[in-house]
Amino acid sequence: MTTLVTAAELAELAEQIHLAIQERGGERPPLDVEFVSLAGYFSVEVTKGGFAQLLYNLQGEYLGEIEQMLVAAPAPVAHAHYAQAIRACLDVTEDYQAFLASDYLEPNALRDTLHGISVAYFSTRVEFLSEMQDFIQRTLGAVHEWVQAPADS
Repeated sequence: MTTLVTAAELAELAEQIHLAIQERGGERPPLDVEFVSLAGYFSVEVTKGGFAQLLYNLQGEYLGEIEQMLVAAPAPVAHAHYAQAIRACLDVTEDYQAFLASDYLEPNALRDTLHGISVAYFSTRVEFLSEMQDFIQRTLGAVHEWVQAPADS
């Protein structure tokens, strides 16, 4: 029987990947390993503050890569809500830019919309980790192998 990866273990894997990237001077890991790192980030950010916090903290970075990860896993419930959040940002680009430039706590209609998308996502009661479990299990060996491989000198 396979032991399920917990949220804390996923966050730890993401941290190990991040440290290995730093040790290797920014070398990008293989795509599946990068997806596990992004899944860890997605899980922590969305759990702590929903899609508003995720998108604010990303500051426009890795948006496409996160969508690729959600599709590759697949994580259809998380993907549907993530896509809805991205569309909300694209619909009001001025509000999106203002949101990213704000201190997060400033009143912003887009932030409120993203919170509403988060509430809808959480009300599905489909946990992100349950959608990602098969993908994580399939890639765990590659993650450990890449993290433990010596950095090129």
